[in-house]
Amino acid sequence: MIRYREGRLQLIVNRASAAFRKVHEGTASPADLRLTSAVSRNNCPRIFSLLTESNAALCIAESEDLTTPKIVTADFGYFRSRRGDYTNREIRDLAGFIRDPAGKWSEAFVYFKHKETAAGPGFTRALVKAPMD
Repeated sequence: MIRYREGRLQLIVNRASAAFRKVHEGTASPADLRLTSAVSRNNCPRIFSLLTESNAALCIAESEDLTTPKIVTADFGYFRSRRGDYTNREIRDLAGFIRDPAGKWSEAFVYFKHKETAAGPGFTRALVKAPMD
């Protein structure tokens, strides 16, 4: 997973376990949890509004069959891709969006899911190294 925080894209592993431990122990506060939701329809203004009111991130998802609009609904972001064909320009554009979606995200979580082709690690490296435009 990639996290954007304090102006930097960083590769991290399983940040969720600490939050789940706090929930299990009963010491979690709302600030410890980040909520995200995927939507199956791209034009759902009421759902986008509810996500915004709850500070829940819209899961910006991409695959060969689906593209979710890049709408910022929370103070953090969540991007999930199953595409296997990113160009260098697309990776740079994604890095630019993650780093500055109108200055609203304090951090972002990015997943490249590519079990079949193992392309995810290459996309991850390219995203972390992408220059700031």
